[in-house]
Amino acid sequence: MGINIENWLVTPNFTIKQCLEKMNKTGESCLLVINNKKKLIGSLSDGDIRRAFLKNSSIKDNIQKYYHRKVYKIFKELAKNEILETLIKKRISIIPLVDKKNNIIKIYSKKIFFDKDFYSNSIIIMAGGKGLRMKPFTNQFPKAMLPFGNST
Repeated sequence: MGINIENWLVTPNFTIKQCLEKMNKTGESCLLVINNKKKLIGSLSDGDIRRAFLKNSSIKDNIQKYYHRKVYKIFKELAKNEILETLIKKRISIIPLVDKKNNIIKIYSKKIFFDKDFYSNSIIIMAGGKGLRMKPFTNQFPKAMLPFGNST
């Protein structure tokens, strides 16, 4: 889960344009807002930016008035399934892991669940049908378990 945290961080002084550029770089729709002491103070989503534009904001305006002050965060490591369940249940795209002083330690993102390095099993076998063309091998093994190289 090698996320470069700096790519996800902005301060309230960032302009809407700078935030959109960071979102484009990360491929995510949310950024984390920190203060000058690098403490987590909020989050900014692409929806927040759309709402700012609906209020006639300029791309040059800073995000001070538009970011959420209440951000969902966790204080301990979670298992992969707990992270994904929380992301889905809370309808959020990222979860920051913070220490007791609100310093960001790690960021969990929905995007990482689709990263090939996140899961140790990276192959799915689709084996439908009776296996008639693979006889006599399928007399001994189901198609999905046929030996391949040194493994089955």
